[in-house]
Amino acid sequence: MIRLPPSLARPFLVAALTTPFLFGGAVGAPRVPPVGRVPLPTPRPAVDSASGEAGQSTRDGTAAFRTLPSSPTPKVKPASPAVPEAAPPAPSPKDDPEADGEGEAPDEPGDVPVPSESPTPPSSDETEGKAPAVPDKPRVLTYPDTPVFDPAAATEAARQTVEAQRCEEELKSRGVVFSVGDSISDGRCGVLRPVSVEKLSSGVTISPSTQLLCQTALALDKWVSDDVVPASKKAFDGASVTAISHASTYVCRQRVGGVKISEHSRGSAIDIAGFTVGSRDVPVKIYGSDTPEGAFEADIRATACGPFKTVLGPGSNADHETHFHLDLAARRAGATYCR
Repeated sequence: MIRLPPSLARPFLVAALTTPFLFGGAVGAPRVPPVGRVPLPTPRPAVDSASGEAGQSTRDGTAAFRTLPSSPTPKVKPASPAVPEAAPPAPSPKDDPEADGEGEAPDEPGDVPVPSESPTPPSSDETEGKAPAVPDKPRVLTYPDTPVFDPAAATEAARQTVEAQRCEEELKSRGVVFSVGDSISDGRCGVLRPVSVEKLSSGVTISPSTQLLCQTALALDKWVSDDVVPASKKAFDGASVTAISHASTYVCRQRVGGVKISEHSRGSAIDIAGFTVGSRDVPVKIYGSDTPEGAFEADIRATACGPFKTVLGPGSNADHETHFHLDLAARRAGATYCR
């Protein structure tokens, strides 16, 4: 142990406190200011950083050096200079790894720790070609032919059913002989509670069997009773209509020359092909205006426009040269189409 003379102790102590390098400290290490009276450490010989020799002071203040026995001295890693924090620049779309789906960004240079990025969902490029994950839920089997239930449509169907039943009661009260079949549903076509009329309230028979909406059958009965029977008596010297033959009632098909479905597809239409008046048959066709048949047809054709919303017949077009087409097609403000 080296003891210094009192004349050199104070200068050596000042040099030791102001130069941490003498005690193996790192250059630039922060100094802790003394608080109160702190016991001073026992000074130790200065070590030359280049030669590794310890110095010994002489009387004249110079230092003499001798070689110290080699002993392992722990090396202290110099502290890295503080790096001010700065917000990373916003990546451009070209350099952004998430933009092109190439994965995570490369590590930043230097020893400054970079906070880990939160996991991002895989891009479309990474998941392309992979089977999607199947959720752990019970499978629901669907069948393409199973119709989708519509509560609103069911409510409307219930209302229409009630209306049809009221109409059937009116037919009975008028004395019409008829029967009601099962409702027909065929894609876009169908008839609710189709009515097969055998005899109208006027006693006029209908053939062949019909499949009509009740409202169409009711309109037919009113028209025949109020207009057809009186017109036949007027044109044929009192002879009355006894039978009506029709060409079609319910048929699931499109309109002639169009893409919309026909009123026949709803049971709303009837094609009347001819009448039996007394002992004569009066088929529907073009007659002279001065003939009883011509007068009869002109009369009943005019009166049909009202009870029915559509009236077509001979002269309307080539498709109706041999029958009267009568239906209840709904139009704005109850408009009619009679030609």
